[in-house]
Amino acid sequence: MTKILVFAVSIIWLSLSGKSVSNEQQKDITVINIDFQYNFKNDTADIKVNNVLIGHHMVLNSGYVGFTDISLKITRRYKQQYKIEFLNNVKYCHRSDKIKLAVNLNGKESLYFLNPHEGKWVGLGKGDGNTLDLTQQKRPFVYE
Repeated sequence: MTKILVFAVSIIWLSLSGKSVSNEQQKDITVINIDFQYNFKNDTADIKVNNVLIGHHMVLNSGYVGFTDISLKITRRYKQQYKIEFLNNVKYCHRSDKIKLAVNLNGKESLYFLNPHEGKWVGLGKGDGNTLDLTQQKRPFVYE
């Protein structure tokens, strides 16, 4: 009887520990990566994701490879939450079908609704007159 009880408790414990590992693995699934890319030179930006302020008066400068040091990684965390990683910081916001990205570049606001099914990689470059050019694709950008 004792052996059966120990066996049953062991099976239950193993099944529960297996579930917690799989839940832990499911917590952080990358949804979208956003890179600020080309033509930025001492530009300032305020960035919001789903109405949560991510960065305020961030200075953007494109390097010689067409990439700034500002990059956002948005992962799905739990059922109703996104985790946003940027510049060694982390913020959280509510999860939605489309990700609302608001960028105020040098006083001009641009608003985007990003659908993760259209691609995980988003690039923003500076166009004419403080406009932003957005590219969304299913493959990572290549910076040379």
